[in-house]
Amino acid sequence: MSSQTRSSSRAARSKSAGSKTSHLCTLCCVVVALLVVLTLFLEELPPDEENISQNSGFPGGVSPTVEPVVQSSSPRPVVTELPVPKESSATMPATRAPRKAITWPSKLIGSQSSTAPKKAAMRPAKTAQHIPYPLRVFVYDDVVPALYRNLRSKEMCMSPYSAAEIVIPDLVAQSSLYTKYGELADYYIVPVLTECYMLTRLHSGSDFSRAAASLNKAFSMTLDAIQSNYPFWSRTEGRDHIFIFPTERGPSILTDANMQRIRKSIFVVGCMRRSSTRFDSWKDIVVPPARGPWTPESDHLPKVYSPADPGAPGRTTLLHFRGILPGQHDLNPYGVRNVLSKNLRREEGIVFEQPTAGCGKQCTRQEMMRSQYCLVPSGGVEGWSLRLFDSVSLGCVPYIIADDVEFPFENRIDYSSFSVKVREANAENVPDHVRHLGSKNYAHKEKALVDAAKQLQWHADWQAGDAFDLLLQELYYKLR
Repeated sequence: MSSQTRSSSRAARSKSAGSKTSHLCTLCCVVVALLVVLTLFLEELPPDEENISQNSGFPGGVSPTVEPVVQSSSPRPVVTELPVPKESSATMPATRAPRKAITWPSKLIGSQSSTAPKKAAMRPAKTAQHIPYPLRVFVYDDVVPALYRNLRSKEMCMSPYSAAEIVIPDLVAQSSLYTKYGELADYYIVPVLTECYMLTRLHSGSDFSRAAASLNKAFSMTLDAIQSNYPFWSRTEGRDHIFIFPTERGPSILTDANMQRIRKSIFVVGCMRRSSTRFDSWKDIVVPPARGPWTPESDHLPKVYSPADPGAPGRTTLLHFRGILPGQHDLNPYGVRNVLSKNLRREEGIVFEQPTAGCGKQCTRQEMMRSQYCLVPSGGVEGWSLRLFDSVSLGCVPYIIADDVEFPFENRIDYSSFSVKVREANAENVPDHVRHLGSKNYAHKEKALVDAAKQLQWHADWQAGDAFDLLLQELYYKLR
């Protein structure tokens, strides 16, 4: 072979080796680039969302299966167990669509628009409390300031009647339930403080109709914001969205137009009449009043003594009721209270009186602590009161005469274990019936009252078996 041929062969081999080396270097660069991108992506995942499908435990490690509760007009069975948790297929958040900037009218922002109060905005806790339910909850921040931010510092809004509007979103935000990624959420809370808004407007002297009109305008604008800036409402027509209406006023304060927009959503409400056209016991959840560490001192309950405590007051009163009675303020003179008034006013061992200047709220609670049974009759005069919940907390067996009222967590709490329920048609027989029950029946229900008091109580954080826990159980059970 000539020297020219050998030289040409060596050049060809050298060129081939150089091409292979070049391709190998390019491939290495691509692999390194992919690893860098993957690392950056994993760092962006929020730690509390990465293992969402693994967090399926329940207290005690038990996750039994139960049959669905069938709703009917008859008393519903008590559910004491939860179904097997649903595994979530989502393991990482999708990209959130950019939201439009919202400019609220100055009348709806209020005087605190430039400098918000200390409690102005709900903030997730730095260290979230772990709650062993596989739920994720998103809380909207696109709420008209006049319906949320500007009200959080009002003391009257922290009363047991209205505090649930603030307490429930805050309890969610400081727990492992909270997610800032709406794509991963099972539920969406719209934190509008409708009751708090009405209380503050009426307290400042505003006309009721004008206050209601202003509320409905702000409510409608809030719905516009969340429906136009997020995709979540349209996916289920609002079925997984939660609105909190903590008093008997409930959603009835809303116009028909606003009600039509949220008719498929879940309402968390105070005690409601089942006959109400704006309440559906199948989708809505009744909760107790939010009395807790945030409650103003005037609404604190007196210390409750157990019978074994030295100095514990004896329960010398058989049956107690101090509330509005038939008379000039009565809106239903032929109702249950009128019948009770005729039969109980002069009965020995029974207190059946109206509040007086000499015996107001705290005096009434002291009387309840000295009573075995506390009458909880149907309203119609004073609306939803705290009487049922005060009596449970004060160790007095509730004697309920309210056929149409839905009480908190009726399919999870066995009310028959700690209360007595009588039909309204039998109200005239109450004196004989309560004397027949006597002290023996009270002693039988006394221990159950302690358990019921915890189930109807809220705390500053989640506690197994309390009101917040039962609310979460209800929400989990409704997941479809």
